[in-house]
Amino acid sequence: MKSFFAQNISEKLDDDIAAVLFPDDIERGLDYVKKKKNVLGRKSCAIKGLYKLTKWVEDHELKRAVVTNSPRPNADC
Repeated sequence: MKSFFAQNISEKLDDDIAAVLFPDDIERGLDYVKKKKNVLGRKSCAIKGLYKLTKWVEDHELKRAVVTNSPRPNADC
């Protein structure tokens, strides 16, 4: 049996997540999802050593990519 998160949140579009969490107030749900993304975005950007690693990769002219399991509309910034 899948967890609530796996069934309703993981890999879903923001609009779908908002509808699941706030079925009677989609605008409130979208606001919540936006705030959640801002908090998680700040945390993911603060990964210790990430800047140093990306700088090293850039200095050595290596190819790089970013990988996510988020749906494309959620990942686009």
